[in-house]
Amino acid sequence: MPESSSTNDSPDFDRRVTAVAVEISQIETESAQESLIFGHLLAAAYALRRAIACETAGTAEQFPEDADSAMRVTAAAVAEGRQPHESWLAGFYLAAAEERISAAEMRVKRYRDIARSDGLPKQRQFRLGTQRSRIEEMEAMVERLEEMARRVVPT
Repeated sequence: MPESSSTNDSPDFDRRVTAVAVEISQIETESAQESLIFGHLLAAAYALRRAIACETAGTAEQFPEDADSAMRVTAAAVAEGRQPHESWLAGFYLAAAEERISAAEMRVKRYRDIARSDGLPKQRQFRLGTQRSRIEEMEAMVERLEEMARRVVPT
């Protein structure tokens, strides 16, 4: 089971995501491509805010630690028309944010050059073979969202 967080662990994330959403709300797009890019960033911001809210909900209901049981419990909830456990929803929304940020990055690469001013592409550090806590994953997604916003939001 992912580490449970207290409500004090991630309010800064929510503030940071909100700041990106405010920036996006000020934009007047000039093309359909820009609308798509900013739409993906807005969807990522929404998904991140939902992930943060689910992660910090503090539900007392236990969620299975093993993936197989967690999947069965979640599938049963969906089949019965109930909302899945907050822990599962936090992961779901976090994955949705990842997809939207990746889609925005791909569209930006096709639409305009987003290389750094020194001409070198920014290197990403991947932590393969290690497990990160949900809070660490959220922090990485918030940082990616902020990075994308810096690249495409006019200043």
